[in-house]
Amino acid sequence: MKNPFLLSDRMFHLTKSFKQDNKNRNSIFQSLLDFISAGNLNETDGTKENIFLHKLIRRQDSFTIEQMKDHVLAIGAAAFDALATSAAYCVLFLAMEKKIQDKVYEEIKDLKTFELEKLENLKYLSFVIKESLRLVPGVHGIARQTMSDFDLSPECKLTKGTVILLNIFKLHRRIDLWGEDAENFNPDRFKPENLGNKQQFYIPFSGEQIFLIFFTFLHMKNLE
Repeated sequence: MKNPFLLSDRMFHLTKSFKQDNKNRNSIFQSLLDFISAGNLNETDGTKENIFLHKLIRRQDSFTIEQMKDHVLAIGAAAFDALATSAAYCVLFLAMEKKIQDKVYEEIKDLKTFELEKLENLKYLSFVIKESLRLVPGVHGIARQTMSDFDLSPECKLTKGTVILLNIFKLHRRIDLWGEDAENFNPDRFKPENLGNKQQFYIPFSGEQIFLIFFTFLHMKNLE
């Protein structure tokens, strides 16, 4: 049972739990900055800051340390939550599909250690994870606003300020893109010979790097 007295920030700040929490926050913040500063996140376009954390680091004079910590931890909390939910669904799909579960087991049963190179060679497991994220994407839908006028097609002209909604959940289950079995759990569809050009329609985390940053970072930290 939670202690109701700790609901007060003043009371909580006097406890050992707060000191440990603050220590953990500082550790995560500093480790992530070191991780990024070491060149682990490469931008695809040198003229464009394509993820939020690049802006955060390069404009440190615009933020206080506490504000930067809050931003980083907010992103981290979202990534943790998305990762936990996605992992739970993946395990559920495996529990429902015994044959697929057995194939994953055969691939990983001789794995004694968890070096990054070995994990990258688990091809079928990666197909399973991708298929799970196709059926239950980490981000089900997104909204974007146009920054200028442009023609989506000859029949569709969008003006500046138009809000565009994209249903990723529906996109990942479209029969015309993924086949008649689009509703079924079939990891083999992600084999290179089967995937074809469908990769462009696969955006489980809205096509953003923001979650993948933390997945990569946490994965590497866990292997240390």
